[in-house]
Amino acid sequence: MAKSQVSDAPLPGPAGSQAPAKGGLKALAGHVLRWLRIPLSLAVLAYLLYLVEPAQALAVLANADPWLVLLVAGMAVVDRMLAAFRWYMLLRGKHVDVAFWPVARLTFVSNFIGSFLPAGVGIEAVRVYGLSRRTADLALALSSVIVERVLALGALVLLVVLGLLVSDAGFPVWISRLAWVGLAAILLGSLALMLGPTRRLSLLLLPGQLLAPVRAKLLELYQRLDEYRAQPLMLAGAVAMALAFQLFRVATYVVAGAAIGIDASFHTYMVVVPIVSLVMMVPISFGGLGVGEAAFISLLGLVGIPAEQSFTLSIMVLVLSLVGTLPGGWFYLRGGVAPGRR
Repeated sequence: MAKSQVSDAPLPGPAGSQAPAKGGLKALAGHVLRWLRIPLSLAVLAYLLYLVEPAQALAVLANADPWLVLLVAGMAVVDRMLAAFRWYMLLRGKHVDVAFWPVARLTFVSNFIGSFLPAGVGIEAVRVYGLSRRTADLALALSSVIVERVLALGALVLLVVLGLLVSDAGFPVWISRLAWVGLAAILLGSLALMLGPTRRLSLLLLPGQLLAPVRAKLLELYQRLDEYRAQPLMLAGAVAMALAFQLFRVATYVVAGAAIGIDASFHTYMVVVPIVSLVMMVPISFGGLGVGEAAFISLLGLVGIPAEQSFTLSIMVLVLSLVGTLPGGWFYLRGGVAPGRR
């Protein structure tokens, strides 16, 4: 692959936003909505604290096992390394000349910057930007992130289905039905993305000479996706890695729950943690703050876990996960954004 000619311009700042264009009402509305997520998150947190009572949550935290808390912090760092390895293997499967360590650096940076942006949107944008900047191949960067995200979503929903099949916690039937619908939607959506009629329709929706460059980029993206389809063994390995990664994340919550005395089975966490992760991806709050805690309280409450323990579990893992992304801040300040080449 030819050496990238793309400059090493710095990333946008951690806020991830720029001033809206003058006179652009749509840009202004988007800018306002991004910042409205902050008071929304704070309002939800304030309401949850009203329900839980801060003194009760602090009492739960004060009795936490410090060694298990330290273990969770270490697992948060390992979590990022595993995410980097998963993405690296998808890239290497396409014979991309990118070493693991630069990919890991970009993963840490994207997670650090994404902590300041709504849900996971900023994380993926930074990853695409960083990789495309060094490889000069936007289709490669976008296709690898799309495949990785689809596999991650599929793994999350599949874990919910498997957890419900083996759990005896007595979750409501509607959760199982939604899980099966979600799994079917992901499979059908992935299939539609690879079918000729769907692709032709997407190109027809971009008519005219003005949109010709966009159509060309879209065709290039489809070609890159077809390269993955042509490697079924690599995709099977990627599916296995996606499941292993999500199971490791579930294990992180199991350890965190044990640290604060939550008595719940691994199967229960297999149902709860993926659902919370999916809820936090909805870009309605600041980094999923507030909605994640509300989801934990609601779901664990279904199996008899007190709200103060659920709230403390969510906040503790969130804070420790943020600590796990701090190396990304250091890499960012030192300009270590895009993955290097061998």
